[in-house]
Amino acid sequence: MADHACVAIIAVNERVRCKTRLNGLLGPAGRIDLARRMLAAVIEVARAVPFLDAVLVVSPERDQVPAEVSVVHDAGDDLNSAMDAGRRAALARGARELLLLPADLPLLRPADLARFVLAGRRSGMAIAPDRHGSGTNGLVLPATAPFTFLFGEDSCLRHEAEARRLGLGIRQVRSPGLQLDFDTDEDMPGILALPGARGWSALAFTAP
Repeated sequence: MADHACVAIIAVNERVRCKTRLNGLLGPAGRIDLARRMLAAVIEVARAVPFLDAVLVVSPERDQVPAEVSVVHDAGDDLNSAMDAGRRAALARGARELLLLPADLPLLRPADLARFVLAGRRSGMAIAPDRHGSGTNGLVLPATAPFTFLFGEDSCLRHEAEARRLGLGIRQVRSPGLQLDFDTDEDMPGILALPGARGWSALAFTAP
């Protein structure tokens, strides 16, 4: 791998356990389909960034992940342990940088990830806050840094505190592609109204 060997780690749970808060709007089949489509889109975007050397999916199942994409098995109990499993697998591949992403960023573009990774290289670490500014929708950091993943409530502030503890510089990177995710019924109308969201408008956002 190159000197800046960068591995993207995308964590996703079993599809039947994804997006349960959307069950009333989409029904079980609809939310599973949404989870699959968003994961496929994030994988496709990551694979389109030239200086990402590998893409790993961390999940309890392969499901519909393309055969050429490696799947790292985890129990699906906790996002932080899933990211730890991905980091161990990436280090075994010789990774020097990690790009950590959720699987539900439907407006993500290759340019978002390229800018994000470059910001991490310049600063030491980059963080992508969610649209509320409290959650974390992405991290870029050195693969060997003893960084404790703290995804969950107020994770953006806690991840920044962890970076300071380790002496890493921090850069926040904000863009619609990194900030906007589907979590609740209320998220959808606003996201679908944005430029670039036309491909998602075919989803039937009506209760079954």
